[in-house]
Amino acid sequence: LPMPTIPIRSLNSTIPMPVVGLGTAFSPWGSSAVTYQAVTTWLQTGGRAIHAARMYCNQAAIGRAIKDSGIPRSELFVMSMVPQWHLGKAEAADSVRVSLAQLGLDYIDLVMLHWPGSFAWELPMFPVGDPRCGDSPLPPCHPELCGETVLTEPKCKRGKWSWRGCRVESWEGLRELQVEGVVRAVGVSNFESWMLNELVPAAAVNQVPYRVGFHDDLLMEHSNKAGTITQVYSPLAGGALAREGNTSFQVKLAQIAAAHSVSAAQATGGALVPKATSVEYMRQNAAIFNWTLKDTDMRALSLLNQPSAEGATTGADPVSMMCCLLYTSPSPRDS
Repeated sequence: LPMPTIPIRSLNSTIPMPVVGLGTAFSPWGSSAVTYQAVTTWLQTGGRAIHAARMYCNQAAIGRAIKDSGIPRSELFVMSMVPQWHLGKAEAADSVRVSLAQLGLDYIDLVMLHWPGSFAWELPMFPVGDPRCGDSPLPPCHPELCGETVLTEPKCKRGKWSWRGCRVESWEGLRELQVEGVVRAVGVSNFESWMLNELVPAAAVNQVPYRVGFHDDLLMEHSNKAGTITQVYSPLAGGALAREGNTSFQVKLAQIAAAHSVSAAQATGGALVPKATSVEYMRQNAAIFNWTLKDTDMRALSLLNQPSAEGATTGADPVSMMCCLLYTSPSPRDS
């Protein structure tokens, strides 16, 4: 069966981007085999947007799948991200060039700053498999993520309290690559409204977690006014919202899904870069625009966006993963 038609949005008014792409933060972390098969399946079923990141440790596998697909490069939309320990003008630019080499591409359609600041060296670091880590695939359990030491504070931050300089310098580095032509569009991830205001010109994309029970509508409104597209990740809280259960979230999603003859995963709305390894889930992700939520459905889901609501904190969120100074500032001058 052909992949459902995926709508297109324009970045910077000129660059077409499919609004649904394949996320590649797979488990086990950095698995080349899982990544290669998922990307191959996605491309074979008609998907054309792929979201990569250096932090995911699997860009080489993505590059091989793209090459082996035989699909013309011009038909694909490839995204990548600069990890937080590569903040800085030169560091960010160098990081993108490494991504280009890993992916085996001459250009990347969209490059984003993965986080607005770094946190790795501020936390205890233990080897993967250490009992103190549990099953976490992320820092503080990766002293050498993808073979890279992540304990060094970026040069742009040394001796300074603020992360603003690092963000602005990194943005300048990405903009120069855009002028050079190896990057078509530049964006960010996990940025708050006041962080977006630091960037000139405005970011093409801000990728943030957005799901039933956890979403910042004011941030989306701010982004829309600035011409920044909000791209969604973790729309299902790691799959928790799509599973059967008795929380208010799961019950309401199941009711809405049944009323529209779709899955609970589809009932969460416009997921843009969800990860998936099966053809069935890939098709469901692509088909989210084939039906419309009723106003009553939207109101019911909106009522679930309360911090105290049952299940509201299901899954990871950026605030809990980063030093809170990056997200809660009395004023833009203080961060």
